[in-house]
Amino acid sequence: VHPTVSTFRGSGPIALPVGIWLPDVLGGGSNLIDTAEHARVGLGMLCLLFVAKMLFTSTSFGSGAPGGIFMPILAVGSLAGGICGEVLHRIGDLPSDAVAVFAACVMTGTLAASVKTPITSILLAVEMSGTLTHMLPVAAVAFIALLVSDLLRTKPIYGELLERYVRAQGMQMAIASHVGSGIMELPLEMGAIADGKRVRDVRWPSGCLIIGLRRGESEIVPRGDTRLRAGDYLVVLFSGEEEREVRPAMRRLCDARLD
Repeated sequence: VHPTVSTFRGSGPIALPVGIWLPDVLGGGSNLIDTAEHARVGLGMLCLLFVAKMLFTSTSFGSGAPGGIFMPILAVGSLAGGICGEVLHRIGDLPSDAVAVFAACVMTGTLAASVKTPITSILLAVEMSGTLTHMLPVAAVAFIALLVSDLLRTKPIYGELLERYVRAQGMQMAIASHVGSGIMELPLEMGAIADGKRVRDVRWPSGCLIIGLRRGESEIVPRGDTRLRAGDYLVVLFSGEEEREVRPAMRRLCDARLD
């Protein structure tokens, strides 16, 4: 049996009881967004819907059955925001009208962190709420969520799903890194480790490539037998994933040794 078919058979029985006792969890989740924003149910029911939607979305989408994940992300984020708002409303002085703001903010932050599209997330939240009143907190949450996801080095969910699909199908496909890349220019100081050596004789850090060499007014395309001299400027291309390791390693190679 194909893995996708077997997984679908395993998730199929879950859909029946969920459809009977929690029909609101079925579908994309636009009804759950409305429920969370307007606090149509109690805190306990919000928590139940949140857990059920998370589990049902994971099993349904993971089964390989046709369907999207965009609306479920919004629904899960909205339910999480509704839960936070309800908790603060009960234990604090948060007005009941502010629960909708929490739902919209967390929904936006969830989408921005998952897909890495803060502007789209903000515009979508404004469009769904139909007002610009809460645009400032929504924008703040979106960019904070994006910052946290970048610090944690999480990948955009659609890129990750594509990579998993390619691996599952056994396909050979080059997928661009979403972490990004950078270019830095370093001066080669007299007495440095790389001074006077050929390019091929230097143990360059992994994850970088010497793509250019500037010597005075001349631009040189470096080759393996190109000899480096003090005063040269090295143009280095590096992967964003290796930036923390590449920068200090290149400094050690290009800076003059004081010992």
